Amino acid sequence: MSRTCSPVSTPTVSVHILTYNHEAYLSQAIESVLAQDVDFPVEIVIGEDNSSDRTLAIALEYRARFPDIVHVLDSDRRRGEVRNFSRTLRACRGQFVALLDGDDYWTSSSKLRGQIAFLKARPPYVLCFHDALRFHADESAPPSNYCPADQRDVSSIEQALARNDVPTSSVVFRRAPFVELPDWFERMPWADWPLYVLAARIGYLGYIPKVMSAYRVHAGGGWSKLDHAQQSREVVEFYEAIGEHLGHRHGRLVNKMLAKHGVRLVRALEQKGDATAARLAFRSHLLGRPLHHVSKRTLLGLVVRLYLKPGRRILTSLCSVAAR
Repeated sequence: MSRTCSPVSTPTVSVHILTYNHEAYLSQAIESVLAQDVDFPVEIVIGEDNSSDRTLAIALEYRARFPDIVHVLDSDRRRGEVRNFSRTLRACRGQFVALLDGDDYWTSSSKLRGQIAFLKARPPYVLCFHDALRFHADESAPPSNYCPADQRDVSSIEQALARNDVPTSSVVFRRAPFVELPDWFERMPWADWPLYVLAARIGYLGYIPKVMSAYRVHAGGGWSKLDHAQQSREVVEFYEAIGEHLGHRHGRLVNKMLAKHGVRLVRALEQKGDATAARLAFRSHLLGRPLHHVSKRTLLGLVVRLYLKPGRRILTSLCSVAAR
């Protein structure tokens, strides 16, 4: 254990760990926190979401070993990511909060020290993050960097809204602005991206171009287990929900992203062979919205495939029956 992960009444950093059915991974996540080389007090707050494996038992074992550092929030029912995130954040006491998913881990012992120094030196910055190594647990694909090569050093709300290239387990933010989350937060499909948008409304997001954590892709991952249609639907739901709460100032960008991901959703449902769901998604998420961000060719193609071709097949079938 790091000499500075020691028992104190008021920690500088609260490490916010969400975990669900992470029996195979949680120890590595916790050990990567205990290995941090820092000169300030740290606490670990684990939000355990009623796992069906030994995840809770592992968390409790660490609490027994480090009772003044490790705090465990157990649950008698499944809360889901967002509600578990909110209650775990409420239990954090540090000036800063570092996020870590129970199936990921930190790879640099200087991670926390560097990020806290970054934020302390830059008062206008609310949050900072860094690059991560993305790897597949089954080795089905080679490892790669999580963040794109063109990742901006500083992100505003426009960049935070446009895409989410932030590895959750790389994030450290100031806790004070998020002591009370807005009511709509828990209606989001996930917690991390809305948090970044909230942070960007009040300050900057800073990027440190250094790999200091590992993002594990595995079959049980909350995002990885979704197919393309489910992922697209969650992104559309995110933009629909966040658009209601940002007001008109960012409406153009939100509508642009809604159109982009609405088209992706319709196409993904088509590829699944679910024409009925594709037509419903087209009506629900595209019709009645500003579509000047979508090319006429794309829209025409969707209409032809979703409505004209099926209509032609039905008409041909009816004519065939009538001719008998």
